[in-house]
Amino acid sequence: LRPTGRPDAQDLFLAGRPGLVEAVLNDVDGEVHLAVSITDDPAAEFQAAHGRFRYFRPDEVEVLQ
Repeated sequence: LRPTGRPDAQDLFLAGRPGLVEAVLNDVDGEVHLAVSITDDPAAEFQAAHGRFRYFRPDEVEVLQ
């Protein structure tokens, strides 16, 4: 994850951490957002099961191979 622009404090704590894109969403303004679960978070599975994700713009996510 690579938060850009004016990230809030929570996003800054996630900078450089790996994540898994769970969904690609569009809002009413036509903006694209990615629902991301943090892969090295011990509670990630629990959070995802309850539909709780971190949301980022596509330009804030770097593809890892």
